[in-house]
Amino acid sequence: MFLLFTAGTCFAELDQKAILLKQVNRFESRRQFDRANKVLLELMLSNSNDPEVAEKLVNNYLSMNKSDDAQYLLDSKKDIFSEINFVKLQISIFLRTGEAKEAVALSDDFINRNEGKIHYNQILAS
Repeated sequence: MFLLFTAGTCFAELDQKAILLKQVNRFESRRQFDRANKVLLELMLSNSNDPEVAEKLVNNYLSMNKSDDAQYLLDSKKDIFSEINFVKLQISIFLRTGEAKEAVALSDDFINRNEGKIHYNQILAS
């Protein structure tokens, strides 16, 4: 009985997250980033270790030219991201803030440390 209740609760949370992420996508498609961010911040409260939500919020901050907020969030949530996603987001922040040399250096360092992982190159190039 307890297992059934727990599973039901997990599915309800996933459904709620999916619904809210669809709402975020609608706001983003209309370029209503403030409204999307409000929903994402709500999701962060209940899913503080969810890299998908944090990544969307970082990208929205960048779309709004709020690079400082994006950097703060990325730094404060560094542990929840895979290394490749962290590097990709950091490179985006560097490029947005005009720090192209830092972006290239980070990219080169990451690729050199991960030789042979061609899919990483594809991810960073996207």
